[in-house]
Amino acid sequence: MKKFIIFMFVMLLIVYSPLNTIAYAVGDEVIDLQELGLEVSVPSGYSVITRDTPANDPVFSNYGITKSEIMSQFNESNIYLNAISDIYNEEIVVTMMNNSLNNFSLLSDTVLNTFASTLVSEYKEYGINVSKYEIYQHSQAKFIKIYFDDNANTVDGLQYYTIYEGKAMNFTMRSYEGYLSSRQEETIKTMVDSIEYDVEPPEQEVGEDTDSFVYTDENSGVVFTVPDNWEQGDFTEDREFINAKFVSTKDQGCTILYGSTDIWEQMSVAERAGYTRKDIDNTFLTKSDIADMYDVDEQDVTTVNYDGLEYYKYEKVFVSDVYSDISVWMTQLIFVDNGWIYVFQFSGTETHKLYSDFENLVASAEYPNALAIAEIDSFDDTGSYNDDVSNVVTIIVFLSVVVIIVLVIVLVYNKKENKTAKSDTDEMSKEVKSTIFCKNCGAALPSDSEFCHICGTKIEEEKNL
Repeated sequence: MKKFIIFMFVMLLIVYSPLNTIAYAVGDEVIDLQELGLEVSVPSGYSVITRDTPANDPVFSNYGITKSEIMSQFNESNIYLNAISDIYNEEIVVTMMNNSLNNFSLLSDTVLNTFASTLVSEYKEYGINVSKYEIYQHSQAKFIKIYFDDNANTVDGLQYYTIYEGKAMNFTMRSYEGYLSSRQEETIKTMVDSIEYDVEPPEQEVGEDTDSFVYTDENSGVVFTVPDNWEQGDFTEDREFINAKFVSTKDQGCTILYGSTDIWEQMSVAERAGYTRKDIDNTFLTKSDIADMYDVDEQDVTTVNYDGLEYYKYEKVFVSDVYSDISVWMTQLIFVDNGWIYVFQFSGTETHKLYSDFENLVASAEYPNALAIAEIDSFDDTGSYNDDVSNVVTIIVFLSVVVIIVLVIVLVYNKKENKTAKSDTDEMSKEVKSTIFCKNCGAALPSDSEFCHICGTKIEEEKNL
């Protein structure tokens, strides 16, 4: 079924080459396309041909062709409207084919994105390159908006594709100028916005409202809040590095995956050399490392901040957890802290309407204190050894400083004591040298004494002894 739908879609995309430009315009005109069950307004500046255009309409004679000749090509390519620009080298083509699906409005944006992603490789088989696609919400319908180029036919285009009431319809701007201009983009958008379907779209069934809840990772200890209208789901297969899956109750197929891995525990003794667990954080890795780890181009790896923490971010095609045979674009955020790597994955890009829920979940994450986690691994033969060595070195350095200070104090004190003692000794020497003794009675006399004041002996004679 999927292959059949894709085949029809690609066939609708490949339409005939443009007619020669003519100087004929109908102005803004509301066209009733009964086979498609809608009315659409064609902007001014285009010559318009539909299956209901009268055979005697001047548009045919201006092209030098009959209606029957044009209708043959319309029938072959499932065309219902062709609008050719009177000024620019471009055209607008509207095609339709019956389809087994009922309505894109019954599908979630995630399912539509999943479906659209499968078209990219299919287009390549027909020489058509899809540069970008996204979901476009019309007032009544959902469209897949596709930017493409067909090098073989020198065509750049923008197509709005929808299925409505079992009819697969394409509204396509085809540019032959060598590029798609912003004016051309706005022209086809204005035309699509003017579409009014005869039948109101069916209402999509949505799940029940649910309250937010707190999720705790028992392995790493991380805690975060899952937003309203999300619930924890089951995996379709065992996942080694993914801990939990959360699914939207409002958008079928939209998921958020979360995983944590203790990379410090998986590192060998040699790999841990020179590091501690705390060293393994976001600064330990580079964009180049992330690119190598997840097989993406380094230029596609960016950084974003949530609640003051920096995460690595990239977008990549993954196999859908919901549709195992389909690959889809997903967004992945990576955060590394205290030897753990944390991965958050969203089934879409930032253009998805629920991407803000994903961002809120990530921003609410609370990571365990690095020291608290390190204690879990205490006394192991690798990590705690490095931590203990670090602590011992710190203590030794501290004690060494204390010892040095004490030694300095002692040396300074001893120096002062020695200086004081020397000073006292010098004074004593001076005192001894400035005293003489009487030879007769032994009395201590000043060195300049002439007579002993005790016995009256003349001292001058003693000096000469």
